Amino acid sequence: ANAALVLSRYARSRREVAGAAKVQDAIQFHRRTVQQLKTVPDLDTLRGHEGAAAAAYFAAWRTWLVPTWTFGAREKQTGADPINALLDFGYTLLRHAVAGLIQARGLTPWLGHLHAVQSGHMALASDLMEEFRPIVVDTVVLNLCLNQRLRPEDFTFNGSAYTLKPTPAK
Repeated sequence: ANAALVLSRYARSRREVAGAAKVQDAIQFHRRTVQQLKTVPDLDTLRGHEGAAAAAYFAAWRTWLVPTWTFGAREKQTGADPINALLDFGYTLLRHAVAGLIQARGLTPWLGHLHAVQSGHMALASDLMEEFRPIVVDTVVLNLCLNQRLRPEDFTFNGSAYTLKPTPAK
């Protein structure tokens, strides 16, 4: 629902952009998916719906980003391009903030429900931060990129991932 909200807010001011219909389709897809989630039979089906919604969500981003950003798709924790590097950075900060709150309440951030339990992954923190990702991190990334506060040349590629150069990182 929050992903649809973010898309709707940005779509209002970008109606004239090529691909606006694709964004509207993604918004409607998210709204239908929210309704479908009420009756999913199991966790794997839920994860499938979430993955399809995420793909539609980030595909809508490409209609707004200028081609120099080279954002193909969301790649998890790879820094495959500057947009993914920014998302990775933002999600890491959010995950650690949520994990700190979880631990302050005497719980463990490692045992989650929606995210699979894996060694080194704070699954509960990922579960609890999920609904906040679009409104906390994604809006910042879109704002920085669409308003040219950051540009692709503000990043460096170290052979395996993109990272922000020191001055823009500040």
